[in-house]
Amino acid sequence: MKKLIIIFLLLQLSFHSIAQDVVAPDYVFCEIIGHKKQFNLNTTISLDIGQKRTFLQDDRMRNEETGELIKFSSMIDALNFMTERGWEFVQAYVIDDGSYNYKHWILKRRLSEAEKKDYKAIKE
Repeated sequence: MKKLIIIFLLLQLSFHSIAQDVVAPDYVFCEIIGHKKQFNLNTTISLDIGQKRTFLQDDRMRNEETGELIKFSSMIDALNFMTERGWEFVQAYVIDDGSYNYKHWILKRRLSEAEKKDYKAIKE
């Protein structure tokens, strides 16, 4: 019985020490989602950076300062916008459900050392 208690205590200590160490990732990822209705020239572009949002929340890209909607003429226009801000293209895939065409583009951006420190501070 003593051995069982000692093993349990050692496991608790090891799990506790693992939970304390926060390792900041080298990269953060985002997804540009473009959806276009068939026979329509307009493309609606959304950005998913892992933010929490409600069911009805609008996730289209907005100007950080003014809150105004950022309008793009195409997915490439949105990609150029993001690459100007340090994001790199990783992968793309398309989902077509018959009436809508969804383009998903995955991007990544390397975190600076200051951002890594901020990340650790938030997670600890």
